[in-house]
Amino acid sequence: MKFDFQSLDYFSGTKIPVIFLLDVSGSMNSIDENGVTYIEQLNLGFETFLNNILEDEVVSTALDLSVITFGGENPEIFLDFEQWNGGTKSNFVASGRTPMGKALELAYEQIQNRKLVYKDYGVNYYQPWVILMTDGVPTDDIENGKVIFEDLQNKRKVTLFTVAIGNNGDMDILRELNANMEPLRVEGTDFKKFFTWLSRSVEENDLDVNVYKKL
Repeated sequence: MKFDFQSLDYFSGTKIPVIFLLDVSGSMNSIDENGVTYIEQLNLGFETFLNNILEDEVVSTALDLSVITFGGENPEIFLDFEQWNGGTKSNFVASGRTPMGKALELAYEQIQNRKLVYKDYGVNYYQPWVILMTDGVPTDDIENGKVIFEDLQNKRKVTLFTVAIGNNGDMDILRELNANMEPLRVEGTDFKKFFTWLSRSVEENDLDVNVYKKL
C-alpha cells in the first residue's frame, strides 16, 4: 500500500527536514572528461538518493524533502515539502544565471514555514539540513543569505553542507557559507557515491563529511 506522505500519519514521527539547493544554471550543461554533462550527473545522482531512501519505509517517511533549483534570474521551488510523496522526480534542466543568494533566502523562508507546520501538528523534528550544490559562482549578491545562514548555524538551528560540482565551483565562496565544514568537490563517478553516502546519512541522521572522505 502506498504511504500517504501528507496524511496525519505522516506527521506522527520525528521528521528530518532536508532542503536541496541545486544549481541548474547554463554552465551545468558543461561536459566532463567522460562526455557526460553535469546536469545529467545531477539527475542520476539525485535519483539514486531517492531510490536508496525509498528502500527503507521508516526512513522515507521520516524524511521531509524540499528541492530548490537556481538558474535564470530567480530560484524556483522544484519540489515543495507539501509535494513530497516518495516519488523519484528527477528531471532538472540547465539554463540561465546563478542566483545563489536568492536561493539561500528562499531556503530560509522554507525552513521557517515548515517549522510553523510542525508546530501546528505538534511534530518533533531534527535540525534541518540544507545541501547546496553548485558548479560556479553566484551571479547575485549572497551577503544577506550568508548572514542569515551564519546566524542559523551559530544558533545550531540548521546544518548547511556545501558541494562544488566539477573544477569550476568556487571553494572559497562555499567556505564563506560554512566555515565549520570543508566543502566537497564532486565530479563523474563521485556523484553516485556522494548521493549514496547522503542517503545513508539521512538514515543515520548524521551528516559527517569525514565519513564521506573515507569512502
